[in-house]
Amino acid sequence: MRYDYSKYSVEAYTAPVWKGDRVGNESVMFLGDEGVSLLYNEVQIEGVYSFDLKTKYAPSEYFFRGGKLYRSEHSSMPRLTWEEYYPLLESERTKRRLGGGNLLFSEGSFFSDRQVVVTYTHADPWRGFIPNGQRQKAEKLLRLISSNQPITIAFFGDSITAGSNASGYLGFSPYAARYSEQVANYLKRKFGNDRIESYNFAVGGKTSAWGIGSAKSALDTVKPDLAVVAFGMNDGGLTAARYLENIRKIVDLIVEKNAQATVVLVSPMAPNPQALDFYKNQPTFEKALLAFSEESGLKNIAVAPMTSMHESLLKRKKYADMTGNNINHPNDFLTRIYAQVILKTLLGDEFTELQQGE
Repeated sequence: MRYDYSKYSVEAYTAPVWKGDRVGNESVMFLGDEGVSLLYNEVQIEGVYSFDLKTKYAPSEYFFRGGKLYRSEHSSMPRLTWEEYYPLLESERTKRRLGGGNLLFSEGSFFSDRQVVVTYTHADPWRGFIPNGQRQKAEKLLRLISSNQPITIAFFGDSITAGSNASGYLGFSPYAARYSEQVANYLKRKFGNDRIESYNFAVGGKTSAWGIGSAKSALDTVKPDLAVVAFGMNDGGLTAARYLENIRKIVDLIVEKNAQATVVLVSPMAPNPQALDFYKNQPTFEKALLAFSEESGLKNIAVAPMTSMHESLLKRKKYADMTGNNINHPNDFLTRIYAQVILKTLLGDEFTELQQGE
């Protein structure tokens, strides 16, 4: 599909990276003099752009060799030195690094200002993880959407679901939507149903324990047909069992409100493994969620395996390539992966690219 990647669109950003022969606006960060890896090996670069899409870099400013993209010697493309990435002195822009020292950290557009995006075609197949479609868990929901019935979607979670560090949520170019909006807008366009209403109850810094009370309050005002529950990043100090206990309570509240609701439990992306105070038990939560969803009687509960997807991407790319704050937030590229994983979980093989302007 020849999407226009010069600006954000739900069509382009929800196109699954594991399908087709073209990837648009894949983000990378140059560190030191090292090259950066893309998701595919055999590529033909169409263009390299600033993260905000306002600047297209001349072909003389970069070259592709040995499966990696490099900056040319006098390139104007941004980069960080290793001394900048691992600051010697502690400050408001550092977090403690595993093994000692500091790790660069910042919110806002700090990291995206230092990343570039690459649009390219490729000849090799996808070799990474592909989420399992669990369409059977969403059959009732999809019948309602297909018949143009009014649909309510509720999103519960922490800062990632709230929108950090999506450029549209924070108010800088290219103004890409947070993943909750991408999911809702894809479904509207896929099924031609403008009667889908989306509510985002996520709040930054919150845990699954907090989510119980938040869900109870929210469910006094909405009756979701689809509930997306995405806690875990701030629960790293919990065991998987204790975390799951909280998630069960949230699910019980949702089902009590609407026994027919489809519930998607989203496992968290990985925190930066070098972040001493953040990387804890988060990678263990997905297995617990999957076991819960497979229990007998839970016909409408699916798991969007974002942990597995992120870990697969990290076999090809650096954490810095896809981060919004270098600790625990996605940038626009990883935010759209969240949307793609959730949509694949819901739709299975029916998760296909939208036509531009569809």
